[in-house]
Amino acid sequence: MKAKRYLVSILLIIALNICACEKMGNVSFMNGGADKIADATLEEFIEAVEADDREAIKGMFAEDALTQIDDIDSEIDAFIQFYHGTAQNWDDTSVAAEVSSSEKEGYYQRISCKYKMETTEENYQIRFTKNVSAPTQEQEGIYKVGIITQECFEEKHEEFGSNVPGLYIVE
Repeated sequence: MKAKRYLVSILLIIALNICACEKMGNVSFMNGGADKIADATLEEFIEAVEADDREAIKGMFAEDALTQIDDIDSEIDAFIQFYHGTAQNWDDTSVAAEVSSSEKEGYYQRISCKYKMETTEENYQIRFTKNVSAPTQEQEGIYKVGIITQECFEEKHEEFGSNVPGLYIVE
C-alpha cells in the first residue's frame, strides 16, 4: 500500500513538472522576456532604418501583415524620410505582453510596445506591435509601427496608428 502511494506521488510530481515546463515559456515571456524581445526588435528595426535597408525592414513584418498593407514600399520610404539622426538611447514607456489561446484563433504571444527615443537630430515616440509566436509562421513578426516626434506628441497628445497593419507617421 505504501509503495503504491509512493509510486502515485512520484508519478504525480513528474506529471506536474512536465506541465510546468510546457508553460515555462509563458512565464519567462511574461516576466521580463517580452522586454528583451521588444528591445531587440526595436534595435534591429532602427538599425535597418538608419542603414536604409528596406528589405530588412520588410523582412521584420509578418507575411500575413504584408498581405494586408497596400504599398509597404511607399510606407517604408516615408518612414525612412521622416526619421532623422542616429539613435542615441531609448527607454520603453510601456511593453505589454499578451498570451492568448483559443480553439478559433490558436496560440499567440504578442507584444505592444511604446518607446521614447533620442537621436542625434530629433526625439521620437515609437510604437510597434509584434506577434512573437503564432499558430503559423506567416503570422509571426511585426504588424504595425508608428512614429511621432516628441514635440508633436506633447502638443497633440495624440495616439497614433490603428488596428490595420502598416507603418504610421503622425506629423
